[in-house]
Amino acid sequence: MDEFLESHEPQLVDEFNREVNDWGLVGDVDESEIDDVSVTKLELIESAIYRSTEDFGPVLVVGSFAVDAEISYSHPDWESAMYDSEDKRLIAFDYVNGTSEVELEIDVSISIAVNENGDPTEIEDFRFRNDKFQYVEISPFDPY
Repeated sequence: MDEFLESHEPQLVDEFNREVNDWGLVGDVDESEIDDVSVTKLELIESAIYRSTEDFGPVLVVGSFAVDAEISYSHPDWESAMYDSEDKRLIAFDYVNGTSEVELEIDVSISIAVNENGDPTEIEDFRFRNDKFQYVEISPFDPY
C-alpha cells in the first residue's frame, strides 16, 4: 500500500490541495486571513489498513501525513496601528500581505479500489479527519 500511495503522490497532492483550501486554516495574527494554500510536500507518518468484508471491496487507509504548504495571507498592520484610548483598541490603517511556509499534521481516510487480485488500482474517496480548523504560524515571533 505504501508503494501505491507513493506512486499516486501527484493525485494525493491534488486531493490535499482541494481539501485544505476548503478546510480552514487560522493564522496566529489577529484578524488574519489565509487566502491560498498550496501543498508542497507530503510524508506519511503512520497508517492503518482495513480490508473490506466484501469480495473485491475497497481498502480503507486511515493515517496521518506531515504536510508542508505555502500559504498567502493578509492581516491588518498591527505594527503601525494607533491606539484609540476612547474605544480602548488598536486601529490599523494598512494591511500586510505575504507568503509563509507552514507545517501541518493532517489525519486522513482514503478509500482505495482493488482488483480481483487484491492489488490497489485507484483512489475512490479522500477525506480529512481533523477538525475543520487548524492554527498555523504565519508570522514567526521576532524579538527584534
